[in-house]
Amino acid sequence: MSRPSISGDAGAETDAPPAPATRPPRLVTLLVRPLVAGLAVVVVVLAGTGAVNATTEGAQALDRSRFTPDTQRKLQFETVQRELVAKVPRGARVCLPPEFLNDEWEQRIAEFGAMNGIVLLTDPRQADYMLSFAVNVNDKRVTGGLHLVVTPTGR
Repeated sequence: MSRPSISGDAGAETDAPPAPATRPPRLVTLLVRPLVAGLAVVVVVLAGTGAVNATTEGAQALDRSRFTPDTQRKLQFETVQRELVAKVPRGARVCLPPEFLNDEWEQRIAEFGAMNGIVLLTDPRQADYMLSFAVNVNDKRVTGGLHLVVTPTGR
């Protein structure tokens, strides 16, 4: 019987039988593979649900015939954000009057401002601009009926 040399002779042959193919243990076959397949199905379902929701919301935003309060609120947020960016310069300090200081709008204005370098203050004496809202029911389906009014404080 010839053995391959340690030096790695290319011409050395062995008479030893080939090693048997290793198979995964039966536990892997019975448990792990179905678990991985099930996890893949869950991931695909979750991704599909998000895609369906996004598509549905996008279609509702384009279809003004089914105008819901939720659609109106989303339009108001988009309008206020767009008008804040257009009317207030970066680095400016803004303040909402007390009648508009509720959790919802205070948080939204702070978020929209943070994304665009605008600071929301609680003290109107330190603000560069005062913000308020104007309602226009005639363009409810275009902007949600709400517009941002920006008034310079003269500071």
